[in-house]
Amino acid sequence: MDYSLPRPEPGEFVPYDYASQIQEQSGGGLELVELRTAGHDGFDRFVAEYTLPHGYNGDPGLYVAYVDCAGTEGTGEEIPITGADILQVSIIGASPRVSDDGVWAETPEVDPPGAAITDIDYQEPTGGSHVLHLGVGHERANFRVFSLIDPMRVVVDVRHPN
Repeated sequence: MDYSLPRPEPGEFVPYDYASQIQEQSGGGLELVELRTAGHDGFDRFVAEYTLPHGYNGDPGLYVAYVDCAGTEGTGEEIPITGADILQVSIIGASPRVSDDGVWAETPEVDPPGAAITDIDYQEPTGGSHVLHLGVGHERANFRVFSLIDPMRVVVDVRHPN
């Protein structure tokens, strides 16, 4: 991986072979609130919405690359992902969610839109980052990844085939 690649502008689609840090982490403590998807004209969108409790602030770190297979954090157990390719997004600075009774909270389920994003696996490991694997319905799909505030969101767009 070439870690010296320039960071794209937030609205810019990057080519399939881009693999690098999109955004440096400037804070931490992000807690997942909701996952959602939508199909748009020319691309599919995945959104992870977060809250910043306990006085934390700042942006999540974002690292993105296509990978050969999806695996669980820690065990490396392969996760089956439907699609022609797998886009992996590491969201650094996110915390695992704990319910009011002190038990790990379930990660919400979300359905893929289907044209460009065909499958979704979102993991909340305990190491300060969340890992997203998106099944991409066609090879060599360009994508963009960025964060937004008010509320804090991580957005992943995958282009439809031309």
